[in-house]
Amino acid sequence: MKVAEVLQGKGSQISEIGTEVVKIGENSTVGEAVEKLVDHNIGSLVVVDSKGEISGIITERDILRKYSEFKGSLEQKPISEVMTTNVIFVQPSNDVEYIKKLMTNNRVRHLPVMKGSELIGIISIGDVLKAEHDKCIREEKSMEDYITGKYPG
Repeated sequence: MKVAEVLQGKGSQISEIGTEVVKIGENSTVGEAVEKLVDHNIGSLVVVDSKGEISGIITERDILRKYSEFKGSLEQKPISEVMTTNVIFVQPSNDVEYIKKLMTNNRVRHLPVMKGSELIGIISIGDVLKAEHDKCIREEKSMEDYITGKYPG
């Protein structure tokens, strides 16, 4: 299974124009990031600079780690002090097995997906697990249909 299939399975359409990815400016505050995460029911935001270029990613985990470090309110802290700047990107053609190893080895749960220089989506470990589960269900149904004679063949 490829990353492109996982993105399509979560309702994303890969096209020349890409997909909507929730972003936030690097001059925004952590409070604004939390609001966006909650409003969109997501676990990460791509952080962009004033030119719209990707400068990092901020996740729920990043916020929790910094909260523990600062022992106080992060609401007014700039995202640039909290975000991950060493972002790992993947491509739609990457295999899901490769993505799982990448996530495990780097202890990350969200990976931006690039098609050339264009950001077309984000894949999370939850997306990967759901896609694999759905694939197992389809295979199980096909086997059941084959065994019971319902297989179209």
